[in-house]
Amino acid sequence: MKSYADRIAEGQKEAASIQPTEPLESSELSRFLPEPFAGWHALETQEPQVPGLTQVERTYFETENEDKSFRLQIADSGGSPQLYVEMVAMAYKPPEENKQGYEKGVLLDGHPGFVKYDHGEQSEQLSVFVAKRFLVIVDAGPVEEGFTNLVWEAIDKEALKALP
Repeated sequence: MKSYADRIAEGQKEAASIQPTEPLESSELSRFLPEPFAGWHALETQEPQVPGLTQVERTYFETENEDKSFRLQIADSGGSPQLYVEMVAMAYKPPEENKQGYEKGVLLDGHPGFVKYDHGEQSEQLSVFVAKRFLVIVDAGPVEEGFTNLVWEAIDKEALKALP
């Protein structure tokens, strides 16, 4: 099994091969924000201005319980080698857990990221770096553990990876 330091070194080596590109227009990214799940509704797509990124986000609410919600953000970094190394580091970082919650690294469909869960707040955050370029963040609460994986599954990652 590879050590944490070995994984970081591999991430740095992979990052050296990333060819930065101009981030896509927000209209291109918006199509990857899924329609609301059955029993949910969503606000209009937002396009926050973030230097060096193109970002879109949408907030979804459960129809029967407006307190239950999630926000999905997709940002195009244009292929940031630094952000890729940071996400690899988070994916392989040893998990941290206490009575309040946990933070652990994940590899979802081969993409590095991390998940945080707070037991008291029943909130979960999933952050994943897709195709060494796109940062996908799901913030949800109050939800059961693993809820953000349902949102992750609703995103067409193959089409996102295929973008120029």
